[in-house]
Amino acid sequence: MLYSESMSILDILIPAAQAHEKWFVATPAAYVQPAWYRTPNVWTIGCGVVVALLVIAGVIVDRWYEKSALYKKWENKIQPLRDYGAGVLAMSTSIMLLYNALRGTLFASNFVLGHGLLGSALRIIEGGAAVLLLIGLYTPLAAATIIALFVPLLLLYKLPAQLELVNLFGIGAFLFFFAQGQYSLDWFLGKSIQSTLRQRKIAYFFLRVTLGIAILALAFWNKWLDPGYHLALMDRFSQMNPYVLLAHTGIFHLTREQYIFLLFSVEMVVGLFELLGIFTRVVSLLLVPIFSASVIFLPPQELIGHLPILGTLFVLFVFGDTYHKGRASQEDQKIPA
Repeated sequence: MLYSESMSILDILIPAAQAHEKWFVATPAAYVQPAWYRTPNVWTIGCGVVVALLVIAGVIVDRWYEKSALYKKWENKIQPLRDYGAGVLAMSTSIMLLYNALRGTLFASNFVLGHGLLGSALRIIEGGAAVLLLIGLYTPLAAATIIALFVPLLLLYKLPAQLELVNLFGIGAFLFFFAQGQYSLDWFLGKSIQSTLRQRKIAYFFLRVTLGIAILALAFWNKWLDPGYHLALMDRFSQMNPYVLLAHTGIFHLTREQYIFLLFSVEMVVGLFELLGIFTRVVSLLLVPIFSASVIFLPPQELIGHLPILGTLFVLFVFGDTYHKGRASQEDQKIPA
């Protein structure tokens, strides 16, 4: 009964699960990981079994679905949207980069740049990459810049917080090999971008995998290993958060620690589905309103920070599960610059 009730409200809980706590909480409050998080009990075993069953069932059903006529039907309908994939991802990523460059942060608000020469230089580089992506000029250069910025990110800040942003590394790799299309300045100026089909397949696969890793990192470090971050976030927005609203409805009676453990379980499912490519289109479509809904409880900064993820979800939706497998269609053999 506990698990059927708990899992039935997971869709309601997910918006808070996708919040990046460190964007709003510089240091966690003095909370410690509950001992029951790491010991066998009805919660840990039950949630672990549910997560495992969902993933196993997802793999089996998804493999069947990929071979069905329904999948081929939707593949033919959605495939023309691939021409817009790189452009949407570049645009959404550029807004996030420009926002952080203007605020003096590298990729996210918890990676604050100093006011010295190095910090100023990094802000200019970050902003420059944002502008190039925004106007669609020298997209490979801008993409390579995103990847290169991971060097100072790794050197200047404490590990392993960077894992939460590894999806940006995947975005850089994807945009390096994919052109932005006929609406970009590169196209207008005749700057064609050449890449092989194999390179594009690998770049797409890497984009999906890095998003899955980023979600799993958020689940593991900010929910399970150190729930203090999410507890502190709930304290900061104590009057308006999903836990308070759900508690008022009387639907469930959970402690805050149990609530966060459920969020951890949800993010594990979402991360594994993305990592393994289980119902890529369906999951991506469902995650768009989920990642957007957190703005109801948190400042607009949350939505801006999630724009690259939303752009990635659009790419995953239009390319689907099978783009990087087997043969690609004639349209995928050559892409416009």
